[in-house]
Amino acid sequence: MKPVSEYMTPVVVSVGLDRPVEEAVVLMRTKGIGSVLVMDAQNKPVGIFTERDLLKKLDFQDLLKLKSMEVGGAMTQGLKTADHAAPYAEVIDLMRRHNIRHMPVLKDNAVVGVVSLRDLVRHYMDDMELLLEEKQRMLLANLEKIQKSEEELKLANRDLMTNEKALRILIKDKEETQRRLLATQQQLVQSEKMATVGTLAAGIAHEIKNPLGIILQGIERIEKNLKAIGDEKNSPFVKIVKDATERATKVVLALLKYSRSSQVDLQEFDICQSIEDAFELVRNSEKFDRVVFKKDFPPESCLVQGDKIMIEQIFVDLLTNAVQAMPDGGEINIKVYPHTAEDISEQRDEIVVEVRDSGVGIAPEIINKIFDPFFTTKDAGEGTGLGLSTVYLIMSQHKGKITVNSVSGEGTTFTLRFPIKQQADKKETEE
Repeated sequence: MKPVSEYMTPVVVSVGLDRPVEEAVVLMRTKGIGSVLVMDAQNKPVGIFTERDLLKKLDFQDLLKLKSMEVGGAMTQGLKTADHAAPYAEVIDLMRRHNIRHMPVLKDNAVVGVVSLRDLVRHYMDDMELLLEEKQRMLLANLEKIQKSEEELKLANRDLMTNEKALRILIKDKEETQRRLLATQQQLVQSEKMATVGTLAAGIAHEIKNPLGIILQGIERIEKNLKAIGDEKNSPFVKIVKDATERATKVVLALLKYSRSSQVDLQEFDICQSIEDAFELVRNSEKFDRVVFKKDFPPESCLVQGDKIMIEQIFVDLLTNAVQAMPDGGEINIKVYPHTAEDISEQRDEIVVEVRDSGVGIAPEIINKIFDPFFTTKDAGEGTGLGLSTVYLIMSQHKGKITVNSVSGEGTTFTLRFPIKQQADKKETEE
């Protein structure tokens, strides 16, 4: 952008504050200029005087007194100046904002010229016209390049179309190979995991479960004998041993249930009804007395395909955990809704279930560990650490996903995503 100094009038005509207006008007008409710079006694600019502004400012009665009026009383007040290096477009904006038609130009605090808004606007329009012509030339040149590129693209497109069929076959083979490799990898990981836990559970069943049952029977017989002879001194010790044995048995049963969760009995069912059934199983617990259960289910059925008993076990575990996270009571909200998820290569129709509680939440440092087998924050003897790991395992076996979002002190939300059976049928039909 050019500086304003290129468009200024370098010869500055000035008058003193005490000069008569009539003389100033005669001077401007003689010089053929539209304004003069008004100077004070120290020869410093204090305003601009223009005949046009004067005529707009005075009424008919004032015109009769024109000969006795001094320039200082008719000049533009609040003098604005422009630096000689300032872009002229900025000066135009300044003059318009302050309604100024003439402005002194300064260099090193000395007046070197005067610019008028009309001249600046004319030059601005000329420059914009030149710029527009240049842009048009560039546009035409680019258009020619585009046309040439289009011809080249047409030729390249013919070659691409020739090889398109072969390329599609290669892509389809590659996707199918990747899908099979991924499925095989998941099966191997799951098989190894289940084999490890299954071996451990089987060993426990043979080596611990049966002896624990015998010990428990013996303790119950001792307990009956003590009651028969009225021995209250040893009864508390026997109860301690009995409770410890029952806790050990509970751990063994949990391990067995975890190892057997790989057997999936597929059937079609309404997941909302599965949630209702799970709630009926746990609602009679005393801990549910201070909990408000709220549900938001769609009016239509939400059908999924899976093992109904295993899915119910998911919600039993989640509801139980939610209640345990609210020792003083609270709310459990379950929302179910259909959703279409955008996958990398396809759309995936699914049923989403959100289980939200108002409990104590999960600390950020352990939230990534809650699905690990045997991880628990409960005291020794109160939990096996297999509840959420079983939930995660079941979701994986049903091709679903589970995520968790929690804020300490505010609550936790588990989000479960189940693929809809119709989507699976659709994929089979397309294949």
